[in-house]
Amino acid sequence: MGKHFAAPINHLLAGTPGPVHLIDPVFAGGKVHALCKTVDLAESDVNSGDVIVWDVLPKGAVPLAMAFLASASMGATATLDVGSAATPAKYRAAATFTTANAPVLFGKAGALGVATDAAETLQSVIAAADLPAIGTLTFIALYTLPDGA
Repeated sequence: MGKHFAAPINHLLAGTPGPVHLIDPVFAGGKVHALCKTVDLAESDVNSGDVIVWDVLPKGAVPLAMAFLASASMGATATLDVGSAATPAKYRAAATFTTANAPVLFGKAGALGVATDAAETLQSVIAAADLPAIGTLTFIALYTLPDGA
């Protein structure tokens, strides 16, 4: 059975030549920040075509992971994306969300780990059907900032 080591020290530990992948020094020792926002669907009629505004990633934020957590299924036909007004679906393509009571991580590889050029208002566009009028939908975004901020 083979043994595999993750970057940055995979080559050193394996005793083979190769590049050492180091983290960008501006992120070394950085804190992980969390945005956590909830919509109570029993109090809000969230219809197809509506936009849920979650929160703002500050300029320079580096998204690490995002998740949805719902207390009930969001239905088999309603779709949600995650992005901004300028770049819809930047972090999550429009898709159904039927998992209840378990956080589901998501994030597009090309968008996670990349610093934002400006403050970015995160939002979801609801499409194809209305969200149910029961339960809660929570959005979580984890990010870091340069220089350990």
